[in-house]
Amino acid sequence: MSWLKANETDIIDRLKGVITTVPVKALPEKSFKFIHPQGTVLVMFVGMGVGEKIGPMAQGVSLKYEVAILSRSLHSQSGLYPLIESTLGALLGFKPSHGTTPLSLERAQSADLDDSAWGFSMTFSTDSVLVPCLDNDPEADAPPMTNISFANCGHECEDC
Repeated sequence: MSWLKANETDIIDRLKGVITTVPVKALPEKSFKFIHPQGTVLVMFVGMGVGEKIGPMAQGVSLKYEVAILSRSLHSQSGLYPLIESTLGALLGFKPSHGTTPLSLERAQSADLDDSAWGFSMTFSTDSVLVPCLDNDPEADAPPMTNISFANCGHECEDC
């Protein structure tokens, strides 16, 4: 499983632990039609923000995941408001397996949907580090890299 999908799965599993009144799942690969009688929560990776380089090879990134909440009501047990509150409670501060920081809320807004449902979208982010694949070229006359360590963050500071 890819590390992007692993984070998405971690978020879905975390939400399933607190939201039991409606389905929680990844956004389907094909078009989605909202037919559930009460609501649904959909999770998907929506992009990454590129951070600064960390030394000569690695680079920081901010991974962004969207949680789309659809509900036929506002205040019932499966209503939009309880689902928003449950999502915030479950995800704020949660650290997915391939993130280096806990999730933080980047954006939250109502979603435009038809008259039969309420919609709300939240984007959460976690920081991570991209490190290039260092597989050795078999034709090169050099040993493969087997251990990489970062002595400091690349800046002159006392925290490293």
